[in-house]
Amino acid sequence: MRKINLALLVSGFLILETFRLDAQEADTLTNLPNLLLPRFTAGIVKLKSGVVNKAILNYDLVNQQMVFLQRKLTLVVDEPEKIDTIFLANRIFVPFPKGFYEVLLKEGNVTLFRQHKAYVESPGMPIGYGAKSQTAAPNYVHQIYGPTGVIKLKLPDDFKVTDDSQ
Repeated sequence: MRKINLALLVSGFLILETFRLDAQEADTLTNLPNLLLPRFTAGIVKLKSGVVNKAILNYDLVNQQMVFLQRKLTLVVDEPEKIDTIFLANRIFVPFPKGFYEVLLKEGNVTLFRQHKAYVESPGMPIGYGAKSQTAAPNYVHQIYGPTGVIKLKLPDDFKVTDDSQ
C-alpha cells in the first residue's frame, strides 16, 4: 500500500512538472523582436476559393512570412498565393510576392499598403583586442525547415532586430 501511495505521489509530481514546462514553452513565444505582434493572436484567413479558416497567427518580420501555431508547433503559412485576405488584430493583410502587406487605407481604386519587414544583425565574432567583426561567420542556425515546415522563432539575446518597414 505504501509503495502504491509513493508511486501515485511521484506520478502526480511528474504530471505537474510536465504542465509547468508546457506553460514555459508557450511563454517563450511572446514579445519576440522578429514578430510583428507581441503574441500569437486569433485571426481569420479568407482563401480566394471563398473558404474561411480560423488560426492563431503572427507575422515574421525577418522572413516576411505569416506563421501560425498548431499543436504546439510554429508553422509557416503554405501557398500564400491561394490566400485572399488575412484579418489579424484589427488589421488586414494581403499576400504579395515578397510577404504580406498591411492595408492601411482603401479609397475607391487607390489602396495604401505597408510592408512590415526587419533584418537581423549579429553581434559579430571576436577577432582580437576586444574588437568584433560582422564578416566573420557566426555559428548560429537561424531556422531549420523539416518535413512539417517547423521554424525556430527565438533569436539569441545578443542579436539585434532592426525595423526596415516601408
